[in-house]
Amino acid sequence: MNLNDTITEALSLLHNHLKQITIKTNLQTIPQIQANKGEFVQVWTNLLKNAYDSLKSAKVPRPVIWVFSEFIGKNIVIKIQDNGPGIPENILSKIFEPKFTTKTSGTTVGLGLGLSIVQRIIHSYDGSISVTSEQGKTIFLIKIPAGE
Repeated sequence: MNLNDTITEALSLLHNHLKQITIKTNLQTIPQIQANKGEFVQVWTNLLKNAYDSLKSAKVPRPVIWVFSEFIGKNIVIKIQDNGPGIPENILSKIFEPKFTTKTSGTTVGLGLGLSIVQRIIHSYDGSISVTSEQGKTIFLIKIPAGE
């Protein structure tokens, strides 16, 4: 299975949501891996939807989400970046905790399960997920070992 295909599928599923946002992709050639396609579509859908919600709620004037994939060393590296408001530092360490949510009002009420599920899926493939964030730039970095 190719992770680029799962990214493309997630973008397709979210097409209607993402209409008001510029999506820029740079999906390089990456190796096939043994994985559950549906799980990775869920991972990217969740991360993209969160970026969309953040951009929309902050009313970013020219919202952009970038999606990159590349093969570095023995890892497939996926980077999802947005130009939104950033994640406050006091929240950053909690975002992967189950039931933690910042979506408490309006149309984007959340259960706080999305990122904990994303993290569980990534870890089940011996991968890692990290986030860096500042005003105008949040990056989720996912590394999945490509195997032998």
